[in-house]
This record gives sequence, C-alpha cells and structure tokens, in this order.
Amino acid sequence: MEIIEGEVKQNENRIVSLFAEKLDIDTEIVVIPEMWNTGYDLKNVAQKADINLKSTFPFIQSLAIKY
Repeated sequence: MEIIEGEVKQNENRIVSLFAEKLDIDTEIVVIPEMWNTGYDLKNVAQKADINLKSTFPFIQSLAIKY
C-alpha cells in the first residue's frame, strides 16, 4: 500500500478502495502497515496523531462490520 505522508483522509480512502477491490468472502485477516493513516510525517505527528483512536477506531470498526 502506498501511504501519503500526512494525508489521513486520502489514506483512509485508499484503505476503503483496497478493501472493496481485494477482499472477498474467504478473507479471514487483513494486515495494514504501521502508521497507515499518517505515514511517517514526523514533523506533524503531534497534529496528525489520533489520540485515543477517536476517529481511527470507528473507521476500522466500520470496515470490520462491512467486510
């Protein structure tokens, strides 16, 4: 997966697209890269980090329910 540093929304959209394209009924587990949503944007990590997973958890949860 190509991750765009600092572009959380674009990275989320990419995950959604990959899931829609690649997953099927037989998929049992999905592994995504560490820091998949922010990339290694270390200059802006404090602003981009999702403290307490307030938006990341519901996003991943919605994918788990759908797929």
